[in-house]
Amino acid sequence: MKKTNCLCIILFLFAFNTYAAAKSPVWMLDVNQVYPKDTYIAQIGEGLSQEEAETNAQARIARYFESNINTTTLNRLKMSEYNGEVSSERSIDTNTNISSHVKLFAINYSEIYKDKKAKKYYIVAYINKDDAYMIFKQKVDLPAQNFSNYYSKAQKTKKSGDYLSTVKYLKSARSYATEFEENYGFAQLLNLKKSADYDFIHEEVAGIDSELDFAMMECPLQIVAVNDNNGALAAKAKNLFSNYGFPVNGGNGNYKVTVNATLDEQTMQKGTACFPHVSVSITYKNSVVISFGKDGEKVAAANADVARRRAYTQIENLLEEAFNEEFLLLK
Repeated sequence: MKKTNCLCIILFLFAFNTYAAAKSPVWMLDVNQVYPKDTYIAQIGEGLSQEEAETNAQARIARYFESNINTTTLNRLKMSEYNGEVSSERSIDTNTNISSHVKLFAINYSEIYKDKKAKKYYIVAYINKDDAYMIFKQKVDLPAQNFSNYYSKAQKTKKSGDYLSTVKYLKSARSYATEFEENYGFAQLLNLKKSADYDFIHEEVAGIDSELDFAMMECPLQIVAVNDNNGALAAKAKNLFSNYGFPVNGGNGNYKVTVNATLDEQTMQKGTACFPHVSVSITYKNSVVISFGKDGEKVAAANADVARRRAYTQIENLLEEAFNEEFLLLK
């Protein structure tokens, strides 16, 4: 009798476990069987609650993009930024952007499955690739269009021989390259076939640094300082442009860089006041190609020579600030 009871219990437990296993969804064993890779990006999430499982599944989708996006060109762009500084913040920014891209989509979820034995909830978060691509496409379009507009201008000026304008437009195009590459890589994972429309821009981005190097070598600069302070301004300008990569050739050059310093000196009862200003104009064939400048703050001293020395010191700083804030950002 006891053997019969034991056998019944064993059969009951076997039947119960078989029934419970049958109740578990198919995607627990093979998520791609329910959500084919060609159509969906799907990840299983788990947690102690449904909300925790959903958050976990969404985070896994973000990690899927982070680990599968080809960042070769993107990393090279970061490595060759002006002044050579590469910050880990850029990599963090990239991952943050990917996570925010994922949140753009109305992520769908499967029905929740609770494993009573494990006391855990499981769920599938999935994205329909075609639907997501149509939503995301505009995120690729904007930097792609901005890049192409400036890149086209660069090609036109290069044909005319105005290489400094070519540098300016290539720099402007490059400012959109990182954003484009991040979004392009994301779009490729959504729809490789449709994202191929942007492949030619990706190729232009990949070669833009070598184009910049070539264009800069084709525009040697002749630097002249008006109202200089014992050659200090001319030396400052030469350092700024040469450190940036431009060849600076003494009295020769296809482009003439004129640095003009003004003190706007005023004699007052208690001494002398100066209102420093610096302006820079770059000409090609007697036509101004680029101009920029900056005003300083009032400098005063009882002795006129002291006021002038202080003003010139400020002008040197103004020149560097204008170069960094205006020249490098010209579009």
